[in-house]
Amino acid sequence: MLSRKIAELRHRTIQLHHEVLEWEFLTGKYIFSSSDGQPPRRGIDSSQKMALDDIIMQVMEMINANAKTRGRVIDFKEIQYGYRRVNPMYGAEYVLDLLLLYKKHKGKTMTVPVRRHAYLQQTFSKIQFREEEEMDARVLAARINQDSDSLSFLSNSLKMLVPFKLSGPGVEPHEPKEKKINILVPLAGRYEIFVRFMANFEKICLIPNQNVKLLILLFSTDNNTERVKQIELMREYHMKYPKADMEIKPVSGPFSRAMALEVGSAHFTNDSLLFYCDVDLLTDTGIVHVHHPVVCDPNLDPKQYKMCLGSKASSHGSTQQLAELWLEKNDQGFRRITNSNNGSTRTE
Repeated sequence: MLSRKIAELRHRTIQLHHEVLEWEFLTGKYIFSSSDGQPPRRGIDSSQKMALDDIIMQVMEMINANAKTRGRVIDFKEIQYGYRRVNPMYGAEYVLDLLLLYKKHKGKTMTVPVRRHAYLQQTFSKIQFREEEEMDARVLAARINQDSDSLSFLSNSLKMLVPFKLSGPGVEPHEPKEKKINILVPLAGRYEIFVRFMANFEKICLIPNQNVKLLILLFSTDNNTERVKQIELMREYHMKYPKADMEIKPVSGPFSRAMALEVGSAHFTNDSLLFYCDVDLLTDTGIVHVHHPVVCDPNLDPKQYKMCLGSKASSHGSTQQLAELWLEKNDQGFRRITNSNNGSTRTE
């Protein structure tokens, strides 16, 4: 995490207004956003709360690093307000207005409330790889054969990452089949909002006949009339779109998103594609866009083909990251040095 002036967070000159990343306004309990597809106000969830607590803890450790020699301690009280955004290139950025308590314990003791602005950046961790739970040996061999030249734009030493070919009887690379997106929506009451959600779902998914499944996880409420109306609304959509994959599953107990998503996830296999969605959200066509691997046509112009391979490899990490990963695995004399001043990594 870096503590910087806001001017230093501008990594390059912004040329166009649409290149400016939007900030979200936050208080101690809520986040306010103007982004499309996000509710104007939403509560801070547990992951965001954990991230803020971690940042505040690190800030206070920095402030109180020499507290004993200075004869004072500064305690954190609360966040008055702040701004946050996630820069996909560098990490999460924060501007926080903090209410602190200044406690002097040398000489004349005193306790004074003070406010300070903190400009912070929480950088991403290094790239990580994981192995799939189930792998088909033939498919894996075909994938290695297809990708073995994808690092050709790098140094020859990096080609040792994929120096071999595996034979397979007639296994050819093929385009992945269209995968179904399973949308899970926890719901308790809020009939009017649910009507709006279904109208948007009809426009985005039902009318274009997208490959999706909608699972409504319905909790009981004191107002049984709303529950009946919600079930009736789903029945109407079933009659209008008989081939659409839509389902309502009752969930017992008080409303809980975590409980609903756990119950809903249990209905799918480990390789199912799940999208957890609140009934407040209005999605666009991007919701049904599934990531697919980059396929470079060898018949392209040589320069275009080389550019395609470079783009494909860069989706896995930067040239430096890939080189460092290879050196960590193969060079015993290599060690990674972390610069504590700016959080970047250097190698030697």
